Amino acid sequence: MFTITVIITCLHYLVAGLLVKASYLDWRYRQLPNWLSLLVLVSGMSVLLLQQLLVSAQFYDFSLRMITAFLIIVAALPVYYLGGLAAGDIKFIAALSVWFEFEQLKIFLLLTTLVGGLLALIIIGYNVSLNLFNSRDKGNKTTIITVPYGIAISLGAAFVLI
Repeated sequence: MFTITVIITCLHYLVAGLLVKASYLDWRYRQLPNWLSLLVLVSGMSVLLLQQLLVSAQFYDFSLRMITAFLIIVAALPVYYLGGLAAGDIKFIAALSVWFEFEQLKIFLLLTTLVGGLLALIIIGYNVSLNLFNSRDKGNKTTIITVPYGIAISLGAAFVLI
């Protein structure tokens, strides 16, 4: 029992580190690599299975969370095709959804949306000011900085996991 609890705690620390890594990679390179989402997914699945060993829970919760992750991907596909989110963002959200019960998932998605909206407003303001000054100096060259939504996803997840 004690060993299982220690493993679960270590997996929580792992996902915390992965959230920091995701924020850095998305800020620096505007990418969330597949290995990152896969590690988050596998660690979340492992925690679920270990928790079921601790409390002799049924397999129902595990299956439900896997279905939820799949449904998040399906629901987010139109947003991806419209250019609202990148594929890495969607996979990262789906992988993180395994970590949350339904009520926590709603809070996670709401916080991610709010933080992402705020971040988007900041980036839009920055783009407008940057392009105003660039257009005066260098003609009509337009520079657009994209929104690193992985930061919003990580902050939303960190808030719920704490």
